[in-house]
Amino acid sequence: MVRNRNRIGGAAFREMVEESPVFDPLHERYGAGLARFMAEKVEVVEGDVSQVGLGLLPETATRLLSKLDLVINSSGLTDFNPDLRDALATNVDAAMNILDFVRRSDHAGWCTFRLATWRVRATDG
Repeated sequence: MVRNRNRIGGAAFREMVEESPVFDPLHERYGAGLARFMAEKVEVVEGDVSQVGLGLLPETATRLLSKLDLVINSSGLTDFNPDLRDALATNVDAAMNILDFVRRSDHAGWCTFRLATWRVRATDG
């Protein structure tokens, strides 16, 4: 799921797969066939994890709930001093909304991963 920020969801995902080193092992394994492999395995849907029901259209939610295998949640703020409301909506409410969604699935069970980033900042002294 991607949240549209002036880019088409599928295009944003393809750009991420192309540019992120996280996908290097898949590039090495599948080469020119990676796009086909990803199209067979991944469906990009537009939504917003900060909303109840993940901001999905009802028909999309119903379809996903019956077919969902895995949720990987990489949403989160990495700002060191965010507005508390934004931090709670992104880092807490989103996780709870995803959990509520997965609990409604008759297929995914408890297959969720939470990916987090952590930055190390150097300071003088």
